[in-house]
Amino acid sequence: RGGHGTVAVKDAMVRVTTPSGTGAGFLIDGPDEYVYVATANHVVDRGERVLIERDVGTDKKAYVEAFPETEIVASDPDADLAIIRIKNVEASRFERLPLAKEPQKDAKILSYGYPGSSLAKHAGLVSKDGKVLSLVSFPAYDERYSRILRENAVDGLLISTDIEPGFSGGPTLNEAGEVVGVNVTKD
Repeated sequence: RGGHGTVAVKDAMVRVTTPSGTGAGFLIDGPDEYVYVATANHVVDRGERVLIERDVGTDKKAYVEAFPETEIVASDPDADLAIIRIKNVEASRFERLPLAKEPQKDAKILSYGYPGSSLAKHAGLVSKDGKVLSLVSFPAYDERYSRILRENAVDGLLISTDIEPGFSGGPTLNEAGEVVGVNVTKD
């Protein structure tokens, strides 16, 4: 599929697990030598302990690497984006996903996540293809009071991919394998 190194994507994907749920995340370049994970803010915004897990190895010798020492270093509730640093782990060991300069309307995309994932069962990584329907601006929304704070506050993408809950926080990539967005479901 044009330029998608699925191996690299798999190697840069992680599960973001808290006591109340699981989402997806992916490794990105950070400001220093440590590992940084991008995910959806709603996956980690309850102030609970965050565990990062990644699948390693082949089908015959698969295992899970777990990183319990994490800290949320940046979050934007309006954009539903959070950045987590894994403490004391150097990024040079890992694949990281490059970020796209600008998403393009009608571009073919692949969205990644772990559908049906739970603490009891480790779901495998799934990709779903689609395309960018339009570049949109979402309102900033206050979940607590169920009201819109500001219209057109957050740049986003409307995509044709059917995103399930286990895809929250995972990446949507263009054909060059660059991240154009972080998966969140919004009506």
